[in-house]
Amino acid sequence: MEPLPADERLMRERRLRKKGDIDRVFRRGRSGSDELLRVHLFKGQGPDSRLGISCPRKVGSSVARNRWKRLIREAFRLNRPVLGPGIDLVVVPLKPPGSLKRQDVERSLLGILDRMRRRR
Repeated sequence: MEPLPADERLMRERRLRKKGDIDRVFRRGRSGSDELLRVHLFKGQGPDSRLGISCPRKVGSSVARNRWKRLIREAFRLNRPVLGPGIDLVVVPLKPPGSLKRQDVERSLLGILDRMRRRR
């Protein structure tokens, strides 16, 4: 498999990696959820949208948690232009992944964000 071009990858600066950044989104942001995901949203300061993932042990083993993270990162990466600039997201999966596909996670993420925008 050929590597992705640099502008399509989920680069380090597009991730929330510091505990303080993630805590700020949890504390000051808004949230929405469905049966798969809970999404916390905060209007960030930078030009790029950034993603953080908080994957609790209740969703399964390390294999299951890593699967969730891969699915969420890919759904975010593919829909970054739709999300718009300057938002920080922290996504929390709510149940074991089972036989989920990326499209299911993508549908859930975009649906939650759409509902959050309409509520605003």
